[in-house]
Amino acid sequence: MKRLFLLAIALALTGCAAPRLSQQAEQQIKTVGIVTLVPEKANFTKIGLTVFNNEYAQIEMGEQINATIQGTLTKQLAVVRPGWKVKPVSYPRTEWIQRMNASGFFVRSPQERLAQDLTELARVNQLDAIVVVNKYRPENVHGDGVGILLRTLSLSSVGDAYVTSYLYANIVDSKGEVQAASWGSSPLPPKVIDPKAYGIQYKLADNHDPALQDRLRKDIVDQVAKVTADLVKRLGL
Repeated sequence: MKRLFLLAIALALTGCAAPRLSQQAEQQIKTVGIVTLVPEKANFTKIGLTVFNNEYAQIEMGEQINATIQGTLTKQLAVVRPGWKVKPVSYPRTEWIQRMNASGFFVRSPQERLAQDLTELARVNQLDAIVVVNKYRPENVHGDGVGILLRTLSLSSVGDAYVTSYLYANIVDSKGEVQAASWGSSPLPPKVIDPKAYGIQYKLADNHDPALQDRLRKDIVDQVAKVTADLVKRLGL
């Protein structure tokens, strides 16, 4: 079951080749900012035998997700692009996330919805480029963004458990145009954990033990760090 699930994820996430940073575009980059648009409440999802057995909850992360993405990217860029200066920037993350998720008459990508905002952020902070990190839901695969995914084999117990971190990244220039993207190469698969060893209960409401919650938070942060580091490679840097 676990192998089939991970294979499904790999197939769902492998798509067309993504743009890579051209030599001409890279020569223009000296100062970059980092924008992370990942919610700080991690998903806690149980997929039951039927839709009536599905459950959804959240795990409070207290800014650990975006701090991990920011810190990991900063360290990785210092290694692979030592000539780039990473400049801290301020932006209304919650407002931007809400705007990305808002419904509209025209179908637009998150990048298109925030193009003007990113352009203005680059102008105000004198940035040559911005690394934008967002979450997504794999097509035909359960789970969304960062969190814990449980799969059940009965009406009373959890069969498999995974730590998910579905993230992608774009490098956007000062005009808000995407110059490089992480799509097109296979991402790291979710981390498999043992629900019995963790003491994970069938009903999500029964999983509020502080020790369990702390352990899940640690696993989530560790997976976010690994996936973020891998994003740098998938960007072609």
